[in-house]
Amino acid sequence: MATHQVAVERAVSLYYSRRNPDYSATFLFSSAAEVTALRDAAIDEQGAEASLSLLAAVEAAFRVDYIERDRVRPRDALSRAMRDLFRAKGRFAGLSDDILQVWRNHSNVPNSLLNNVRDAFALRHWLAHGRYYPPKFGRTYDYSTILDLARAVDRSFPFLRV
Repeated sequence: MATHQVAVERAVSLYYSRRNPDYSATFLFSSAAEVTALRDAAIDEQGAEASLSLLAAVEAAFRVDYIERDRVRPRDALSRAMRDLFRAKGRFAGLSDDILQVWRNHSNVPNSLLNNVRDAFALRHWLAHGRYYPPKFGRTYDYSTILDLARAVDRSFPFLRV
């Protein structure tokens, strides 16, 4: 996904540059500053869409692990707590309120990483639900920070692999 994102950013940058063979016709009535603003907005939008896809994949990793811990039935404390949660809520367990809380209480994953994951899902909800309200994330997110977070999740969480 990261390679695709780089390719799209390069394509967008080329489209909004004077190297685009159709630049003069496409941006005939636009100033250089307007073209730059359009380019930046397009890159930001693509980054938001790619971030949403990446966060959906991270959420899927947590949910698949949650379901697999119920199905496979390992005997460690984390898996037992996940099974208890599954008995109580089934597939309707919330990611932030339920699944991440079990990770917090029954694993060695750093709380700072768990907090970062929880906070990034505020971005996911905002993107997925139409961006109709002013976001209050407490930090700035872009595709690069979401990619770094996804890599940290992959390295740090001992997910059951199916």
